[in-house]
Amino acid sequence: MFDPTIFDNLKVVIEGAIYDRDLDGELAVIDRKDMIDLASLARSYVITIKNRDIKQDITATITLVMDLTNLSAELLNTKGHFPGCQVNVVFNMKMKEHETTCEQIQQTMYDIWGKGRKVTQEVTFIFQQETQREYLNTIKLEFERLIGEDQMDDLLGMIPYILSTTKELSNIISE
Repeated sequence: MFDPTIFDNLKVVIEGAIYDRDLDGELAVIDRKDMIDLASLARSYVITIKNRDIKQDITATITLVMDLTNLSAELLNTKGHFPGCQVNVVFNMKMKEHETTCEQIQQTMYDIWGKGRKVTQEVTFIFQQETQREYLNTIKLEFERLIGEDQMDDLLGMIPYILSTTKELSNIISE
């Protein structure tokens, strides 16, 4: 009999919760990937969603990763090592101005997610597109701890925070 790993259990729960909200019309699933990297023996699950309550093209991508170290620690029941998965959330949005907008975004991320999170923003634009220049902002939110089955509620609790974040980001670029 197959015994699912922490990764499998977390993936099924987060995927089910997101698709339930998709069926309820609260969000839309834009993309989904379930991957195994045979070179590094890592598993990853990536799901991209959009909040249906906002007009702007703001997406949120949740990534769940279990690397070889954590997978082997779980399967071999390694003493002293508590296996888990790394979780990251990335928001992508377009904006007309970046200097003050990025400062507002950074503060909003800390207000919603707390100062204990690592937040990075990468702003890009298309070269030689001077008229109507648009900036793409990729906002990465990293959790500096592993998530295990004991933190299942924390993982599920992220979904309302993600939807709230997309609304706040929408408000920032609408101003």
